[in-house]
Amino acid sequence: MLISSEYVTLGHPDRLCDMIAANLINKIQHNDKENSHAAIEVFASDNTIVFGGEAKTTLKLNKKFLRKVLEDSFYTCGYTDDKRKSFTKEQVYLAKDTKIINKIHAQSPDIARATTDKKGESGWNDQGLFFSGYDSMTPTGQGAAKFLAQSFGDFLFKKAKQTTYLGSDIKVVFTLEVKNDGYTPISVEHVTVAIPCADTKCGDIHTIVKDFYKEWVKYTTQTYGEHAYTTIKKAVAAKEPVITVNGTGRYVNHGYHSDASMTGRKLAVNNMSAGPIYSQCQCGGGSYIKPFHASDFLLPMVGTWISKAIVDMGLSPYASVSLSCTIGSTIVDSICVMGDSKFNKNSKLRDAIVKGLLDYNISPSGMGKRWDFYYVYDFYEKAAANFVTEPLSIIKCPWYDTKELIEHLSKYIKEVQ
Repeated sequence: MLISSEYVTLGHPDRLCDMIAANLINKIQHNDKENSHAAIEVFASDNTIVFGGEAKTTLKLNKKFLRKVLEDSFYTCGYTDDKRKSFTKEQVYLAKDTKIINKIHAQSPDIARATTDKKGESGWNDQGLFFSGYDSMTPTGQGAAKFLAQSFGDFLFKKAKQTTYLGSDIKVVFTLEVKNDGYTPISVEHVTVAIPCADTKCGDIHTIVKDFYKEWVKYTTQTYGEHAYTTIKKAVAAKEPVITVNGTGRYVNHGYHSDASMTGRKLAVNNMSAGPIYSQCQCGGGSYIKPFHASDFLLPMVGTWISKAIVDMGLSPYASVSLSCTIGSTIVDSICVMGDSKFNKNSKLRDAIVKGLLDYNISPSGMGKRWDFYYVYDFYEKAAANFVTEPLSIIKCPWYDTKELIEHLSKYIKEVQ
């Protein structure tokens, strides 16, 4: 059986738009704390960045302010001025080439009734169904293919930031052979890479990427932080995969110069859009650009937390969770938990877990206080700054600590065991 997963780096236009929006929302939250509200979309095309959406803030969101946000975000995503040594203005835009259109307006008073105008307990700011999961196979809780694609993608991104002749708009696809359980990797069969390379500076990009891959494999098979993850190690070392680089023959024009993009379009690619600790969501809405109380930021995180608790209790080697909510409500409407076939067949156990979760205070205010989101307004900024870290390190975040949730759920599980 073969499984594949794609990963795109921060230099991809989708991710660039996300980073710009995330940077802006973070500044609004720093300034206005719990009185803030921001639902910002960013659209990039040709040489123009369009800011749109709604915000409740005392900041003056004028073009001068937005220009600084844009410049910082471009730098984080690898679009630095030194790239002009290798790439022309016709091949990639930098912050200094970019025009700004500002279409941000005041927060809707109807949405405000559900969020910032509420006293004490805030409600969900949207309605929808949100998914997340956790997989014990990898340090970050992702599936093997996704984890490896992201690890190698971040490795290439770091290399690109260290050169002038490689662009940061990188895509990686890993195809693995797995056992019949659809879960356990056997080997890496194929790796597809798209990475911008300046014609006059680059040389043989196929050889460069293959050498990078060998360097990454050596590192990968030696380093796993505090865990061994021997199955992943063996799969990576099992064989030399077929590597396809720039399948169109060349890749020079890149970034939003060549690919119009906007926030909120990554459901099938990276899901939680900002990096390792936000990439566990298997499908569904959500992105790093949201404030902590937003349905499509918080509920996928809660889903990861629940999934990891199921795995940590030894009930299934992997789990996925879906949660639904209604705008203005302070509870979740429905919860569905899934795992391996043995777990799924035990309907009494699953019902007990769902009952325990429904009795838990899963609400914007409840989870915000539990995870200190009300007080840590630089949470997003720190995560962005630390996006490219040691590729296999385990990043600590609140929804990885399942002790309290396990204690709560254990009371319900005992009744059916």
